[in-house]
Amino acid sequence: MQRYGEKLTEEQEILSWTADILIDTFLSESAVLRALQATDDTPSSAALQQDAAAVWVNDATYRIEAAARSALAAMDEGDSLRMNLGALRRLLKVTPVNTTAMRRRLADAVVDRAGYSLG
Repeated sequence: MQRYGEKLTEEQEILSWTADILIDTFLSESAVLRALQATDDTPSSAALQQDAAAVWVNDATYRIEAAARSALAAMDEGDSLRMNLGALRRLLKVTPVNTTAMRRRLADAVVDRAGYSLG
C-alpha cells in the first residue's frame, strides 16, 4: 500500500504473490493446530500429524520466500531491494528439517493401513 496506494488493484502480480503468501501462512497455521489437537484427540496418529505439519510448513516456507522475493523484485531495485531482501532473510531464517524421513514415515503408514493414515 505504501508503494502503490489506490493503484495496488492494477498490480495483479503483487496481489497474486500476496495471496499465495497468505494462503500458505493460513494453511501452515491450520496444519500445526491440527497436529497439536491430535495429541489430545487421536494420540495414535499424533506423530504422523506432526510429521505432516512439519513437511507442509517446511515446504510452505520456501514457497513463501520465493513469492516474497518475486514481489520485492517487482517493487524495488538497487539498495532498497537489497535492504528488503536482507530483512526477508532475517524474517524467514529457518533451519530445514529432514522431510525425506517424514515423508517415508507417512508413506509407510499409508501402506500399513491401506489408506488414509491421519484420521
